[in-house]
Parts: sequence; C-alpha cells; structure tokens
Amino acid sequence: MTYNSLIVMVLFSVAANVNSVAVDGIQDVKSRFIPLVVDRQGRKWVNMVWRSFRPLKVCIGSVNFVEKSTPFNLLDFCLSQTDSLLLLD
Repeated sequence: MTYNSLIVMVLFSVAANVNSVAVDGIQDVKSRFIPLVVDRQGRKWVNMVWRSFRPLKVCIGSVNFVEKSTPFNLLDFCLSQTDSLLLLD
C-alpha cells in the first residue's frame, strides 16, 4: 500500500466521521435544550426548528457523500481493479 492510498483512506475516514459526529451533536443539543422550554407551544416551535437542522455531509461530486463504509469500499474497489489488471498479463 502506497502513501497516497493511506492518505486517501485517512481523509475519507475523517470525512465519514464528520457526518456521524454531526448527527450525535444535534441529538445531544436537542436532548439538552428542549426540556428547558416550559410551555407546549414553545416546545412545538423548538422541535420544528431542530428538525430543520441537517447534519453535515462531506460530498464527493454533486450526488454522493462520504459514509462510514466509503473508505473500505474505495479500498476494495482499488484492490479489485489492481487484481484484475494483474490477471490480464
């Protein structure tokens, strides 16, 4: 494995953690903030505002974003392509 592929794996792993940490952060802040609102009407508006928040996603192109399994899928694809090219000889 070259240094380039190792760096790509690290970068994709960090990008994948951005989404999962953002989801956990929104849930944590929501669970701490909503009980502070006393009246029912206020809780309704706070819930609506929290539902509008979207977790951060690191996008690749305009369609795909990096998930937890993306680094492993990328590595699997690269290794399978390398194997296929080596078998052509």
